[in-house]
Amino acid sequence: MVKKLKEGEYELFETDIRTRFIILDGQGKFIWSFAKNIGAVLIGSKKKHKPDKIIACGYFRAFEVEDEPGLTDSVHLELCVGQGKWQGYLLPKGLPENDGKYRIIPTNEVISKSTCNC
Repeated sequence: MVKKLKEGEYELFETDIRTRFIILDGQGKFIWSFAKNIGAVLIGSKKKHKPDKIIACGYFRAFEVEDEPGLTDSVHLELCVGQGKWQGYLLPKGLPENDGKYRIIPTNEVISKSTCNC
């Protein structure tokens, strides 16, 4: 079963002190960081930060996957990265709430079959 949880626009930016953030649909704001011995993590953030550099922007989709052949059971986040291509990420615990720190794992698994015009 594949269930679409959310879709909209995203913006990935970096502050002047090199902190990376991703904003999903103008609402959810997450620090995108690397934690020693863990790897990439998303951390829920409510603080206001001024973007210094925009790294990427476009469309995103989030899905919940369970018992689907060829796909990992998890929450999948897909970002349109340009030229009609999607980059998939696994979020084993979903999107963080409050100040939670949750892993984000790049994957070749992509659910979105349609192209995106980023």
